Amino acid sequence: VGLPEVKLGLIPGAGGTVRLPRLIGLQKSLGAILPGASYRPDKAKKLGIVDRVVECEDRRPGENRFVNGVRQFAGTCIDKSARRKPRKPRRMVDRALDNTRVGNQVVMRLARKNLDKMTKGKYPAPYVALRQVVTTRRMRPEDALVREARAFGSLVATPESKNLMALFFLSEEAKKRAERTNRAPCRPVNFVGVVGAGVMGSGIVHICASKNKRVHVRDIRDEFVNKGLAHVTSLLKSQLKRKRLTPAGYKEKLALVTGSTKASDFAGCDVVVEAAVERMDLKKKIIKELEPVLSKDAIFATNTSSLSISEMATASARPENVAGLHFFNPVHKMPLVEIIRGDRTSDSTIATLYQLALDLGKVPVVCGDGPGFIVNRILGIYMNEAGRLLMEQAGDIVSIDKALVSFGMPMGPFRLMDEVGLDVCMHVQPVLAQLGKRFKPIDTFAGVVKMGHLGKKTGRGFYVYDKKGKHGKVNDALQKFGPIATNSPPRTDDIVDRCVLVMLNEAAHVLEEKIAARAEDVDLAMVFGTGFAPFRGGLLQYADHRGISACVSRLQQLQQQLGDRYAPADLLRQMAQEGTKFFPNRPNLPYSTPSLAKL
Repeated sequence: VGLPEVKLGLIPGAGGTVRLPRLIGLQKSLGAILPGASYRPDKAKKLGIVDRVVECEDRRPGENRFVNGVRQFAGTCIDKSARRKPRKPRRMVDRALDNTRVGNQVVMRLARKNLDKMTKGKYPAPYVALRQVVTTRRMRPEDALVREARAFGSLVATPESKNLMALFFLSEEAKKRAERTNRAPCRPVNFVGVVGAGVMGSGIVHICASKNKRVHVRDIRDEFVNKGLAHVTSLLKSQLKRKRLTPAGYKEKLALVTGSTKASDFAGCDVVVEAAVERMDLKKKIIKELEPVLSKDAIFATNTSSLSISEMATASARPENVAGLHFFNPVHKMPLVEIIRGDRTSDSTIATLYQLALDLGKVPVVCGDGPGFIVNRILGIYMNEAGRLLMEQAGDIVSIDKALVSFGMPMGPFRLMDEVGLDVCMHVQPVLAQLGKRFKPIDTFAGVVKMGHLGKKTGRGFYVYDKKGKHGKVNDALQKFGPIATNSPPRTDDIVDRCVLVMLNEAAHVLEEKIAARAEDVDLAMVFGTGFAPFRGGLLQYADHRGISACVSRLQQLQQQLGDRYAPADLLRQMAQEGTKFFPNRPNLPYSTPSLAKL
């Protein structure tokens, strides 16, 4: 039960902002409407959103538990004396906040402050919802409904709403496995094996168990296996603590997980997901070691973030069963999974992995085999460009991060590198360097890694982190590689153009090379894999909105000023010449004025 409309850039219509506050009070209704929250039945009943929760599963044949429960509830509704009475806030302070003008203004001010922190003012809908709920509290219901309808109508015509709805439809389309995999046959997956009990491997184990898949994890030493199993247990306990699992459910999930150091324990696995160290020789060795144990139909799926699937499959006697299944860290939070097709990967293997990703609650995107695939390739050039800005003193660490956060990214590139781990970023660089000079590694990154400053996990990277992982000041040790601040304030537009347009250009190369089959796949991957500003609709939708010709013109300017790494991709040049768009059927609307976002 919930009111998720703000997630589509709208407010709850049909009386949602009028009736709910009158039903459960101002504060509780804002807690439901502003984040677009959804509640489980017991929580909805506790809040007063529903009157009764009726069990739907019969305990014995012919019980008709749900029908009888509804009939009983209907009878109580007919009896006037049994009708529900309005609920009053328990505490005096709640009554003051909910039922007085001064209290309402306090609630509105605090709510707006929280919205500023959550949305950075980029999403108009929650601000409009806040004003609608608070200002119509004392209106006649019919007048409040008219105002709600007008507010709803104004939001429907905003680009934020159109973009969020487009992403919603794309994510719903991604759930149609048959259409996205050429209707290839799909094999059932009940037993999953995971090679590697590190953070990524144990995360994959956890998500499999959470979705009722039997799963076995293997590593080279018992202590590694035990550490991985302990991490899985801690994640399940967290779900239990947050009441996402019942005690019985917790035990059931935990019972699905086993671990050992023996390859023979993978016998019977339908899919084995390899999450070992990013070394081609090691991954080939694992394939050769496991294939004699696995059935002829079992799939070997590597979680590599950048290595060639086709090259890896040369070690297999059954290359048609080898593919990439790239999860993003942390696995239980990141929704995207890249499914990578090698030169000899079968359609059935892709379809089976696609369905497995859906079963695990993920958003799958199928991509071709190439360095970095979709996300890490585009993200890699973005991070590289941020490093170049720093080296050229075109911006300092803080100003670059702030500029990209202001654009709509969840965090700046240097914060992102600290989160990922600078050693991980450096490991991918040689692979991406195969794509040409535009991926030339940045010396500063290597120097920071040599110092042992790997980011958040070591307490120091581009920023310094406390014991709780909260970042503070810029790492002063970086001064040995050059200035970490500029004397003149950098231009935010230049920072954004350089970092975002190189991503756009690389996305065009990805489409040209058939690494991504469709523009929709690129935008899905960027939004769900990197957090690219959802209100902008995705990287390619941003290009459409800005204008392909304008993007090409700016890239050409940067090419003249800074070098050929900005040379527009042939696809972009062609689109600019022909006046075409990535999404020709979408409207091109101006972004909301600040006054609308601050309502």
